[in-house]
Amino acid sequence: IAMIAANFSKVRSKAFYVTMGLLLWYLMLNSGIHATIAGVITAFCIPATLKKPTVHYLRRIVENVDKFRHIHETTSEEDKHKLVVLSNEEVHVWKSIESAADKMISPLQDLEDNLHFLINYIVIPLFAFANAGICFEGMSIGGLFSGVGLAVIVGLVLGKFIGVLSFSWLAIKMKIVSLPAGTDWKAFASVCVVCGIGFTVSMFIADLSYAGVEGGKALLEQAKLGV
Repeated sequence: IAMIAANFSKVRSKAFYVTMGLLLWYLMLNSGIHATIAGVITAFCIPATLKKPTVHYLRRIVENVDKFRHIHETTSEEDKHKLVVLSNEEVHVWKSIESAADKMISPLQDLEDNLHFLINYIVIPLFAFANAGICFEGMSIGGLFSGVGLAVIVGLVLGKFIGVLSFSWLAIKMKIVSLPAGTDWKAFASVCVVCGIGFTVSMFIADLSYAGVEGGKALLEQAKLGV
């Protein structure tokens, strides 16, 4: 509620949303609800819009660049090539440009860009490694043709494809969205097939689904094999 209220009040401080997100994660973790829900809720609450229109910050940058150029033009040729400390006025101009440039990117997009490397190259590989743990003891290839293993395969290969394609087709026919330019239905269908690729999240969901269920360990191994 605090994050939603801050969003509507045009609070754009990334530190505020990160702090509130960590607090939410801690409370979720101790409530018994799975802590990943905190990440989803926090992401929905972080502003994806700017406090003021883009043109406002662009105008501010242009004005400050012109101001610095004017200061530079009044500097002697000898001083231009010296390693000198910037004047207070020059520092103020550049800090204003830096601030305006930073505010041209929404908090949500800025956090996404900053976390990109950490998530793709550290968090997801660790997540995959932690959730993979497939034990082949007692497994047989027959598990792929019956029960949970078969259900998972059908769900990922056919279910994802049919679901994404049919709902996208429906949305396009209802003119809610349009087919991307230069794309035909054959190409679009091939992308829908790719949607069935599942590993880390599929393993994670399987683990949540069968934990604590009678005979859950065997069902979990079948599900992992199916994935």
